Amino acid sequence: MWAETCPHYLELTDEEMERWGPLAKISPPLRDRADTEGLWRRLSTGRIDAVGSDHSPHSRETKAGGYRDIFDAWYGAPGVQTLLPVLWDAFRRHELPLPLLARVLSEEPARIFGLTTKGAITPGRDADVVLIDPHREVEIRKQDQVGASGYTLYEGRRVRGWPVASLLRGQVLLDGNAVRQPPGSGQFLHRSAA
Repeated sequence: MWAETCPHYLELTDEEMERWGPLAKISPPLRDRADTEGLWRRLSTGRIDAVGSDHSPHSRETKAGGYRDIFDAWYGAPGVQTLLPVLWDAFRRHELPLPLLARVLSEEPARIFGLTTKGAITPGRDADVVLIDPHREVEIRKQDQVGASGYTLYEGRRVRGWPVASLLRGQVLLDGNAVRQPPGSGQFLHRSAA
């Protein structure tokens, strides 16, 4: 058995419903500050194994029915692009060790899903690496999101620590904002038994 949470359960509360309405409808729903603090305690002590994006790139249009009746809005919110900078900044604020961040975002998900070439920088594994400028401050804005959702629940949030490059199997994938690998460069990954 393993436990997973998502950045929005660690960093957002049910107060987001007042700001965003049905755009903040996710499942399970956002909770109060006491619950987010409890999740941080469990994450810091190793009782939460993994943090995933729970990325659900619904557009404003697919959630618009929720303004009439919240049950008519699709569940979920976009989150894959903001996952790492939001968590990097949050780990810094909570004074948690960066190896824990690497463990819950990479090592443990790879182990759970049986991805034997992922999750660690060791011989025999893929050289998947993200480089972060720990001092770069960025305001998260909807117009900077590359997805089609047209919003982010982190709109206006300033984070310190921003991804500036990434490698996929040792090759530059992202350089600043430029994608350097052509479409189709991904590979299907066979899973072993977890």
